[in-house]
Amino acid sequence: LRAHIAAQLRALGPEADIAAPAGCDEDLWVDIHVVDFCNEVDVLWRKVDDRCAAKCGDAPMRAGNRVYDWCDGEPAFAARTFEAAVEMTSDAAVFPPLEHAAYPAAFRPAAKALCGRLCAIYAHMYHRHFANFVETHSHVAVNAFFKRFVVFSLRHDLIGPADLEPVAELVQNLL
Repeated sequence: LRAHIAAQLRALGPEADIAAPAGCDEDLWVDIHVVDFCNEVDVLWRKVDDRCAAKCGDAPMRAGNRVYDWCDGEPAFAARTFEAAVEMTSDAAVFPPLEHAAYPAAFRPAAKALCGRLCAIYAHMYHRHFANFVETHSHVAVNAFFKRFVVFSLRHDLIGPADLEPVAELVQNLL
């Protein structure tokens, strides 16, 4: 069911899938999108992962007057995020596998935490690797994925202003 709906969403385009359609459970709608976002960010990350350790080293990311430092480096953070995503989305106590199963109270906080981490990975990719995406002519896709992620995540309260602070100027330009 999730794969079928995700394919339909891609066919409709990014603006068509923000609000849950009438009759669709909102938690199911969020579930499908969070899984889709994890897959999209994972694909994008794989395009820069091998270059990240060599290019970024231990230098902190700067955005405006703030400095964002990673406790154990960007590649390790991303790897842990994708591992956590697989664990969370496979855990029936958080992401129920059955079509009509009730979503537990832990679902929204888990989805929100995961989206916050995905937002941090997007921020890193924009600050450190966007030139790579331009070189490979994939920057248009990156922008489209990020825009859909931001619009959907804000609409469903999965990220907040603090999550977007490192990419605030970009968000203003994309939206």
